[in-house]
Amino acid sequence: MYEFTMGGMWFRWGLLDRVSKRLAAGSMAAALIASIPIGIFLTRTAYRYGYWSGSGGLWPDGPAPVLLPWMAWTATGFGVVSAILWWRFSLRQDEMFNRVQNWSLGMAGAWSMAASMAWAALAYSGVAPMISIGGIFVLFALAVILFWVVAVRRWA
Repeated sequence: MYEFTMGGMWFRWGLLDRVSKRLAAGSMAAALIASIPIGIFLTRTAYRYGYWSGSGGLWPDGPAPVLLPWMAWTATGFGVVSAILWWRFSLRQDEMFNRVQNWSLGMAGAWSMAASMAWAALAYSGVAPMISIGGIFVLFALAVILFWVVAVRRWA
């Protein structure tokens, strides 16, 4: 059974049964592999954004970073494997875990979508550069962490 520790940022590994440990470990390993190509893409994109913001609006020379096919397939494939394993893991947990998880995912989705729409409005008005898909993913991941901590403090 899942027990929140460290203010909700981790759980007691020893309290999980054997099947839950395998599902959680497999999900985390697949997520780690899926994040490698995303990290490569985001470092290139972050460099271009940093160059743009520090140079008065001039974009660096060269083509824009693209998500290569192997990156997309690796991130998508291992991301799907991770999601399926975590879904099977969460089915084995209690109502409190599922309440915290579902609330944090729902709130993160809604708030990151609202922030992305606001950013797109700024981009279309010429105030900010267009947001990338990677930026939306990072925003969503940070929002999940934030809302997870809020939910754990509220209910757990």
